[in-house]
Amino acid sequence: MPASSRNTRTIILVGNPNVGKSVIFSQITGKYAIVSNYPGTTVEVSRCQLRIDGQPYEIIDTPGVNSLVPQSEDEKVTRDVILAARPDAIVQIGDAKNLRRTLFLTLQLAEFGIPMILNLNMIDDCRARGIEIDTAGLAAWLGIPVNTSIATMGVGIHQLLRLIPKAAAPRHPGGFDPRLTDPVRALLPPMVPSALGVEWLVNAEAADLNALRALVTPDQMARLKALADDLSQHAAINPRTHFDIVRNRLLDAWIPRLKTQHAATAGGRPATLGYRTSLMLLGVGAAVHLSHWFLPLFGLSSPIQRVGRILVALVPADAASTGWTNRLFTATDGPGLLVGEFGLLHPLLTVTLFQLLPVVLPLFYLLKQHPQFAMDLDRQSRRPIVGLGILAACLSVVYLFVGVIGAQILVGFLEDRLFGDVLNPVMARWIGWIPSAFVQDLITGSYGLWSMGLTYAIAIVLPIVGAFFLAFGFLEDSGYLPRLAILVNQVFRRIGLNGKAVLPMVLGLGCGTMATMTARILNSPKERLIATLLLALGIPCSAQLGVILGVVAGVSLLVPLVLVAVVVGQMLLVGFMASRILPGERSDFVLELPPIRYPVWKNIRTKTRLRVIWFLQEAVPLFLLGTLLLFMMDRLDWLQGLITAVQPVVRHFLGLPPAAAQVFVMGLIRRDYGAVGLFDMVQHGALTANQLAVALVVLTLFVPCVANIFVIFKEQGWKRAAAIITFVIAVAIVSGGVVHGLLRLLHITL
Repeated sequence: MPASSRNTRTIILVGNPNVGKSVIFSQITGKYAIVSNYPGTTVEVSRCQLRIDGQPYEIIDTPGVNSLVPQSEDEKVTRDVILAARPDAIVQIGDAKNLRRTLFLTLQLAEFGIPMILNLNMIDDCRARGIEIDTAGLAAWLGIPVNTSIATMGVGIHQLLRLIPKAAAPRHPGGFDPRLTDPVRALLPPMVPSALGVEWLVNAEAADLNALRALVTPDQMARLKALADDLSQHAAINPRTHFDIVRNRLLDAWIPRLKTQHAATAGGRPATLGYRTSLMLLGVGAAVHLSHWFLPLFGLSSPIQRVGRILVALVPADAASTGWTNRLFTATDGPGLLVGEFGLLHPLLTVTLFQLLPVVLPLFYLLKQHPQFAMDLDRQSRRPIVGLGILAACLSVVYLFVGVIGAQILVGFLEDRLFGDVLNPVMARWIGWIPSAFVQDLITGSYGLWSMGLTYAIAIVLPIVGAFFLAFGFLEDSGYLPRLAILVNQVFRRIGLNGKAVLPMVLGLGCGTMATMTARILNSPKERLIATLLLALGIPCSAQLGVILGVVAGVSLLVPLVLVAVVVGQMLLVGFMASRILPGERSDFVLELPPIRYPVWKNIRTKTRLRVIWFLQEAVPLFLLGTLLLFMMDRLDWLQGLITAVQPVVRHFLGLPPAAAQVFVMGLIRRDYGAVGLFDMVQHGALTANQLAVALVVLTLFVPCVANIFVIFKEQGWKRAAAIITFVIAVAIVSGGVVHGLLRLLHITL
């Protein structure tokens, strides 16, 4: 049905990656879409209804595109949405400081003849760089309304809403050779521009041809293909390059008239006392932070431990055991920290005050108040040596926040104090009134819905996942992740990928299911297959990663080093072999770098809240379902039979205690479920350091969760998906056996 015949008008948001489409979608609709300061966040189409001046509208948010001649899956999605939705208007969101890239897409969109609005976002960054844009001249040239905005602050959003009913059909400058466009114009439907139609035809990509095939008759399609072959082979003008050449010539002529470069308002490196003091505090904080990790390796006390001992020494001996002084000062040496029951020496305060805040506060101040620092950090984070140091610092901070505060302090409080001392005894008393032993066992037994399912999900996994989501939110909103993509590009090229693949890999640390879908941003089928394989093999989701951080937090540093070395080594080996065996080519690495910026707390808070809600809605029911499955298998004696069947492999090949067989069976249901079972074994001292390293290797390389398996089947087909799952299980078990054998053969004790 044509758009004009519908009562509800359709508006499509289109733009380059990472220009703020999803932020503006959230601002104008009130429906939050996960937004991040890196490209590839939107991998599916979001829709929302709203009214403007009483008129109902449907707003559609699409994945970011660099061109409407698609090179990746998300670009194909956006192109197909435009063709299928037949919108009443297109709102293009562009990066104001990158006018050329924005207008290149504008010229392609203008060829559709659909009413448009151009919204230049991030105008504040543009002005900070001394760039002035003649928006009135731009509107006159294109014949459409032009708006400016700062989406993260809500500036310009109301003006954009008022402009939507005033969208106008663009004035396309033309200039294409009629020998290319005229022959196909009569065969193409009205909604397909002749220039883009020729480009899709000569590309001869299956998705491009299918998009056209859905709009024309079989006879027209056959004639179009024959015409495309003729144009490709015999045309005096190359149709693959002609249209881009014309568009770029237009931009060469017009951009100097529309854009003026002045001196950047950010200025040079500021010499203010606040700037110098913040730099000094950042350096001191980083030194104190790193000393906590490295000084104990040489038998020296870290500054944190020394301060703690001084505070303890100040407590009079006769007052140290009772009263407020005990609550304020008393402490004992713990694993790398001074662990106190209350007060100044509580690990929550020691980690926060002495390790996190001395680094985080000066860094955030510099990012917010001094744009030049952000530019310097941008450059340094992409250099190999300094960039690796910045990466190590980021990982260290994330580990402290997730592995110590989340996995030790919060888990300890929820599991021991809240559930162990309060909720579980109350639940046991209530359930005791139920006369049925079956129901009692179902709720509070060894595999009870409360005693295992909810306790694992809420008391152990939720605080770890919540801490990870919060830390991940700061990283993604700051714009650091695309710099990481550049840093690792050379390594990824060795395994058949490019730096862009780091985005789904890092996203996999949050949710493997979403990361597998985000692999669509990779341009070639070979890259998407390799990325999906590596995500299933070695990237733990937030729930599993958080539990792993909690497991290794109190053991020898060699255990996580062995784990990282084996998992990374396997991913590199598998990726290298896959890049050589699988057919296809690696695409070029083209990535738009967003600015490094001060993270917006509102975005982080909202993303963390939505992700925690997602966990409660999606993961907790799966925990309960997995617990119910374990309970039924236990009642039917199937569970013990399965455990008995895998015990020979667990005991003899992996060198683990028989109880670990249950952990791996649980891991078959959900990988993070197995990680929680391993966490419980570690807490009870059931594993040596060597055995823990072997078990962690197997669980980390084990099968992904059920939801991710379904997405793999959807994205890759059942044959490839079944092969991936089988291969992953085999690699996990063999890797664990090899680690056990080497540690035993070389008489190594971790």
